[in-house]
Amino acid sequence: MAAQPVDRLEILSGRLRGQFKDFVGKLIAEADLGAQIDVDQDTAAATVRSYAWLLDAVGSAGIPLTKAGYLPPAVVRAAASELRLEDEWIGKLNREDYTPQVYEFRQTARSLGLLRVHRGRLLSTRLGASLHDDPIGLWTHLAGRLPLASHEAGYDAGVLLLLIAAAQAGPNAADPTDVDIKIALGLHACGWGFGPTVRPADKHEVDQLTWETGTVLRRLRAHDAASAFRGRERSEAEKGRGAAFARAALLTWA
Repeated sequence: MAAQPVDRLEILSGRLRGQFKDFVGKLIAEADLGAQIDVDQDTAAATVRSYAWLLDAVGSAGIPLTKAGYLPPAVVRAAASELRLEDEWIGKLNREDYTPQVYEFRQTARSLGLLRVHRGRLLSTRLGASLHDDPIGLWTHLAGRLPLASHEAGYDAGVLLLLIAAAQAGPNAADPTDVDIKIALGLHACGWGFGPTVRPADKHEVDQLTWETGTVLRRLRAHDAASAFRGRERSEAEKGRGAAFARAALLTWA
């Protein structure tokens, strides 16, 4: 596949200013966007496994939600097992309101256009159903929809997160505990300030801006969470697949 940098990076680069301009330029260089991206059936299937599982669980009949709008306990347990949340969270992992990772996961599937809710049932969209048995198609769709954001600051934060994720398989991989700081500095270089002093974003603000993109990347094993419950370490193969996916999300397929 031939690829060219998308407008989002050109626009972001054009807005850089101040002392952190070179810092963001370094993130772009470390992402190695010129690297070849080879995605075969097995690589795609391994990367999108969690979303493919969710589409399979929903199936053609859908899943009835509880009166409160949550997934039933059996499905929550199955999702927690698929997402390996026993290494990442606490509790019985059988209630969606007590297992936010499962709720956020299915919410991203809706934002990605794969699922919808109708009359109290979680259903696949036409797009989701068409991608159910198409790992490469699902991989390409997910990459093409990132970053997820409802406003421009979140979009920029998502791009910065993708740049960091794209460098995770190389020698310049960021420590997970440094990711929020890098995104905050990058946002400041893009002109985003917070609070009355127009300061760089704090950790809570970065988390709010990146939660959807970050959730997708974590569930694809394409990004390490910086939290007390980080789960198991990613393998080198997972890091390589994740970096390729993040790089693809920053490129336009020709």
